[in-house]
Amino acid sequence: MKAALLTISLILACSISAPAMPILIFAKMKKPDQATYIDNMVEGAAKILKDQGHPDESQKILDLFGNATPDGGVNQFVLSLKAADSENRHNAINPNNRVKPLQVEDAMERMLKDHGILVPAKTLMAINQNFMPAPPKVQDIQKIRDANQ
Repeated sequence: MKAALLTISLILACSISAPAMPILIFAKMKKPDQATYIDNMVEGAAKILKDQGHPDESQKILDLFGNATPDGGVNQFVLSLKAADSENRHNAINPNNRVKPLQVEDAMERMLKDHGILVPAKTLMAINQNFMPAPPKVQDIQKIRDANQ
């Protein structure tokens, strides 16, 4: 019952329709941008849980991602992301597939759920709704121009 109320309140708190991050786009982002995107989700989810009166679950997320071992949040998230990408690839080759591709936020939701933390993907999408990767550096643009000449 408590988990259901938590899920409902999180959905209501973040009921804005925000775009999801496709896994393939995420994979092409630079590592610092990926880290920022993940940090935003983790910190945002922890803040929402704390604001909703669930400080223990908030701390659980922060502790999970503060753990740099193979059991830590980042490593577990990477495994969840790979599993979601594999599922997407499997579904893509099925001509009868009608399942929506999983996104980065779906992978995070699944990983958190495996650790007993319920944060809907829609909530995670709302956290990063204004995320913009860092623009390319001038040197990178010049290298591309030089390569195309």
